[in-house]
Amino acid sequence: MNVDKAQKSSVQEQLQKLILKYKSNPELCHDLNCVLESAQEEAKSNNNISEKNAPNQELRRLKHQYSALLDNLPEMDVYLFDKENRFLIAGGQEKQKFGYTKSDFLGKKVNDITEETIVEKFSPIISKTLAGERIETEIKTKGRVYKIITQPIYDDSGKTEYGIMIGHNITKLKKAQDKLRKAKIEAERIAQVKSNFLANMSHEIRTPLNAIMGFSEQLAKTDLTEEQRKFNHLVNESSEHLFSLVNEILILLKIGMGKVFIDNTPFNVRKVFNDVFQFFKIKAERKGIELLYQVDDEVAQVLIGDPFRLKQIMINLISNAIKFTNFGSVRFSCSVKKDHGDFIKLKIDVKDTGIGINTNDLSSIFDEFSQAENMVKEKHGGTGLGLTISKKLIELQKGSIKVKSQINKGSHFTVIIPYKKGSEQDILKEDQSFTINNELLAGKRILLADDDSYNRELAHTILKNWGTKFDIVKNGEEAYNKAIQHQYDLILMDIHMPILNGMQATKRIKTQNESLNKHTKIVALTANITKSDIVEYMKSGMDDYIIKPIKEDEFYNKLCNVLDIPMNGNFIELNKEVLALEEEEIKKAYDLSDLKSATRGNKIAFNKMLQTFLDNSVNGIEELQAELDKENWDTIRETAHRLVSSIRYFKIEVVPDKLRKIEESVIHKDYEEIPEMIHEAVSILDDILFQMKNEIITE
Repeated sequence: MNVDKAQKSSVQEQLQKLILKYKSNPELCHDLNCVLESAQEEAKSNNNISEKNAPNQELRRLKHQYSALLDNLPEMDVYLFDKENRFLIAGGQEKQKFGYTKSDFLGKKVNDITEETIVEKFSPIISKTLAGERIETEIKTKGRVYKIITQPIYDDSGKTEYGIMIGHNITKLKKAQDKLRKAKIEAERIAQVKSNFLANMSHEIRTPLNAIMGFSEQLAKTDLTEEQRKFNHLVNESSEHLFSLVNEILILLKIGMGKVFIDNTPFNVRKVFNDVFQFFKIKAERKGIELLYQVDDEVAQVLIGDPFRLKQIMINLISNAIKFTNFGSVRFSCSVKKDHGDFIKLKIDVKDTGIGINTNDLSSIFDEFSQAENMVKEKHGGTGLGLTISKKLIELQKGSIKVKSQINKGSHFTVIIPYKKGSEQDILKEDQSFTINNELLAGKRILLADDDSYNRELAHTILKNWGTKFDIVKNGEEAYNKAIQHQYDLILMDIHMPILNGMQATKRIKTQNESLNKHTKIVALTANITKSDIVEYMKSGMDDYIIKPIKEDEFYNKLCNVLDIPMNGNFIELNKEVLALEEEEIKKAYDLSDLKSATRGNKIAFNKMLQTFLDNSVNGIEELQAELDKENWDTIRETAHRLVSSIRYFKIEVVPDKLRKIEESVIHKDYEEIPEMIHEAVSILDDILFQMKNEIITE
């Protein structure tokens, strides 16, 4: 019985397709079924093959066609064998690497092969295949690795009649996989080393910075000479700059390592914008530029996303805008780019009237460590990392940023970030804002652990001023020992400490039965602010965290909020005389509360600072009047600007607005109304200064 030619052609085509597929993807070997079924049909068409042991002419011709196709397969062999273990097809070039050709296999049984390795490896595989198993395995021989796949072929009665086997040399693939595996392990090791380095560097740099900035803040509240106050101010400014630089470098490295995560929490976008405005308000006033912001009504009250990262982006953009704007204004706004129902694309615009950016620099403005050439010439300072960080943070939130700019006309940055819509019920209770009042924390028992001696000394100074009862230790083990001996209202725990770190000590305190402070709130003192870090702190049992370096007012607010001190507690402990004094202060055109807080009852320091303000203000008034006679407008603008910051310190509200109008008039060369404005400002300020002279303490 002859085999149908169309059927033979189909089998040949299927086998060819199978081999091509297998070469590109060994996992597709299940496609063998279609070929094997056809091969089974062909075997059935010559059912005398096993009985007479003489394949008919058509089958022989078909085998030759298969052989011509299979002989040139690289790194692969294909075998067809019958139930007597006899090889009927032996295609492919791989066997040549062992010194064999197809003639060494055809018509022979596996045990007839002289190569012991082949017999040892192939025999069990062929036996299992003819027993009806489909085999998929790997074998190794003479430094090579082979992927072996077999499939039994059944007759009409369901018995195995033939078997097919494909052997693919995957040695190169295995080596590549092993190389990748080793590379992955090495990359993970390097990433861990980098992570540890970042954590250590952050700790080592921020720890002394915390002490420098903290003591500088405390020093400013003591009796200093003008020269000492100037030096202290310079120290504080330099520390702030260094702190900002360290933050930028660390956040950029963390972004590169994939250690910065985007939070997904409800927030009030209007509060974020107001916080940013308040943050830069004084800085803009000191520079004599107008700072304005607007949030469109169509923007949802509550959005769901990462408010911390949004604030970070805006601070970077607005800081740059103020830095490079000498006259005019900085404006930032928020609107809806597109409303998609459940979420919106929020559009944030930051515009300034600053020095602008060269067209040639626009393409690289977001590159790491780059600044526009004209910016550098102006010597405004900075690392050039702010825009890079902003762009990366925006892209992490699936957003985009663009910039348009003209030299001497200003720049316009546009940010688009998608946010889900939320509801008022989603907003968590926000921290309350407290004014430092030593009575609120008086008597609270606090345990603080920090391995840095300067930080311990700073904490000692602050906690003592607040009237707390405190213990200070230098490592986690000492903190744990104190916690099992004494009951505390609050525990402050540094993260990086010897013997036991902050998280280890916290776990012990929270889990050990003998601990008296299992339910005491523990606050982390840390320089790390990534989401993953905070999550780890919370897992260890900590309740909150404070970012170093610590400023006294932020420190005070955090402790009051963690301890759930009510807002009216600000006044409960104050006596009637103090309340009466405050009520009287409110009625005045000035407010000395900041000065009183800074000098902390030191009469000499209070008198000296107040007298300095009075003298400087009188000199400023005389200078305004003298320069007006000479029409020295630029000097008038500088004098008016200089007076604003000190006057605002005493919350004298009316005069600064008039002085600002004088500045703006000079900038716009509108000199006509300046004499009258100076007269009004001087008249009001004279009266206020006369009242303030009576505040000098004479006893």
